[in-house]
Amino acid sequence: EGSFDEAVAGCDYVLHMASPFSLSTKNAEKTIIEPAVNGTKNVLSACDKAESVKRVVVTSSVGAIWGSPSDKEIRYVFSEEDWNETSDPKKDPYFLSKTMAEKAAWEVAKDKHYELTTINPGFVMGPAAMGRVEGESAEFMKNLMNGKFAMGAPDIYFALADVRDVAQAHINAMLAPAAAGQRHLLASEVLTIMQMARMLKEDFPRHKLPTSIANKTILYMAAPFIGLSWEYIKKNVGAPLCINNNQSKQNLGLKYTDIKETLVDMVKDFQARGLIKKKEAAA
Repeated sequence: EGSFDEAVAGCDYVLHMASPFSLSTKNAEKTIIEPAVNGTKNVLSACDKAESVKRVVVTSSVGAIWGSPSDKEIRYVFSEEDWNETSDPKKDPYFLSKTMAEKAAWEVAKDKHYELTTINPGFVMGPAAMGRVEGESAEFMKNLMNGKFAMGAPDIYFALADVRDVAQAHINAMLAPAAAGQRHLLASEVLTIMQMARMLKEDFPRHKLPTSIANKTILYMAAPFIGLSWEYIKKNVGAPLCINNNQSKQNLGLKYTDIKETLVDMVKDFQARGLIKKKEAAA
């Protein structure tokens, strides 16, 4: 507590973006949930002490909106009106941490001198801006391009967001009058792994991308070896995901990057960094 006071003092705008993200941990409460909630509270406590602060932008997640597509009836359209009410520390600690942290932010920010807005990105994809490349989205793309799903892709739906759109959304949320007091579901499109593979196959035909959907029964059998729980498979595989991203367009004036451009740029960036092998077409 108090660790952000000096950094925030004199600022007009504060963007709180950091939060632990890992799909595997032995103590989710200590490594994911508590840091997310307490970190958010500490930042807002510092903002409360700094009279100069006009607005705070908190990076939340679509994980604070839904736990899985099967939370609601089939083809239910998720929006900022929804809150994740299904995640728990054992089955989905990251989504739970984002939900708890965002709820804490809205509670703490009540009747304060600053305005609060949140950005709720989907699965963030695209080229990296820094030298260090890590995280779940990076691992996913490396696995996809390096043949992990070549025998069949799980029929999982992802709400995808271009990292460059996410960055622009934070700037716009900081300045746009309409963004004050609002949540913003940030995703350009929903795609399955197979749909992503088909897009990438056009530009990278030599890679071992999946050409079929994995059988759900086989996925249950292979779950321990591919890092998926039975619960995750039950709730996500084959469950269509529908979203409404109109608020991000209206409040933030956001024009989303074409999702194929996002994916292709990400692969080319990873190839340039040596993270994905280049496979030249046969002569």
